[in-house]
Amino acid sequence: MNTKFTKKPVLIWNLPIRLFHWLLVLSFLGAWITTDNRFLNIHAFLGYFIGGLVLFRLFWGIFGGPNARFRDFIYSLADVKKFLKGMLAMRPVHYIGHNPAGSWAIYGMLIFLAVIVISGIMSLGGDEGQGILANWTGVEFGSLVADIHNGLASLMAWLVAVHILGVVVESYLHKENLSKSMITGVKAAEPSVTAAKPARFTALLLIAATIAAFSYLLQHYDDRTFQNPYIPFSKPAIADNPTWRSECGDCHMAYSPLLLPARSWNKLLNTQDNHFGEDLSLEPDTIKEIRQYLTAHSAEKNLNREAAYKINRSIPADQIPLQITKTPYWMDKHDGIQDSVWKQDNVRSKGNCSSCHFDADKGTFQDAAMHIPSDDVAKKKKTT
Repeated sequence: MNTKFTKKPVLIWNLPIRLFHWLLVLSFLGAWITTDNRFLNIHAFLGYFIGGLVLFRLFWGIFGGPNARFRDFIYSLADVKKFLKGMLAMRPVHYIGHNPAGSWAIYGMLIFLAVIVISGIMSLGGDEGQGILANWTGVEFGSLVADIHNGLASLMAWLVAVHILGVVVESYLHKENLSKSMITGVKAAEPSVTAAKPARFTALLLIAATIAAFSYLLQHYDDRTFQNPYIPFSKPAIADNPTWRSECGDCHMAYSPLLLPARSWNKLLNTQDNHFGEDLSLEPDTIKEIRQYLTAHSAEKNLNREAAYKINRSIPADQIPLQITKTPYWMDKHDGIQDSVWKQDNVRSKGNCSSCHFDADKGTFQDAAMHIPSDDVAKKKKTT
């Protein structure tokens, strides 16, 4: 292509393409920031939203008009090599639309995003038992897919970095601001270049869908209070037992059976005369009822729940831990929490699960139902 042309502002990127581009940038950044499991519901929402954007781009790649259609930027590997050689020689060929390297990057990113979204949905369904694939796969498979999901997301971040570098270099070499053109949609082009149609109606539909999606996400936070927190993901509580809850709850919270294997509960009950320095003095019938309940719903009996599966897997078969906080999985998950958090008046100990987990009493321990409390929260809670 001729790099010298009479400058004339031409609409190259129509509004739907520009909206897609910047919505994808913000969504991927948001998903990257919310990888902490405390924000799992937001992360999952953004994953679904990115999936919707990818589907839209596939649709627009067929019907989107000049420069948006895939057929307008199909290049061979030889074309890519030739373009990159020109870049290295500081004499790249100028393209009004996507250049060969950029087109391959776009195809690569769309494929990566599709796989990342699918693996994220599979992980959510397995690890958390949530989403459109809820309970289709087990926790073990979900955990495996989660590792793949995280690895692909990291590779995607590198691909984005290479893409940004290419934009910067090409902008410098061609003396044109490519990022600005993705905002305005306009580039300087020869008069013979066919302008893209604005496609405002399609853009309005995309904007409306975005507003509706984020309104759905935010509506659950409107009436959230400290006494009535919003728990985005919910699973059925494990079966309850009044005797267990009453007897165990007299001294501390009644710990969910799924947090320890049956052998641990049995040993705790077999040594009730020295229960961490206390004599429980429970009647035989009471011990029998509590034992039946705890062993029937222990960690190895709840392997379809993430907390139970991962705690049970982390404990060597020849070990019998008597404290949940001494299990390898618990210690690993709580390793980054500062000592000052445990000393707060509204926490007081590592065994006070309900201070951080909204659903501790239900025994579900969903990732997004967890928060790290602060003294400021405790003070505010007392005044509400």
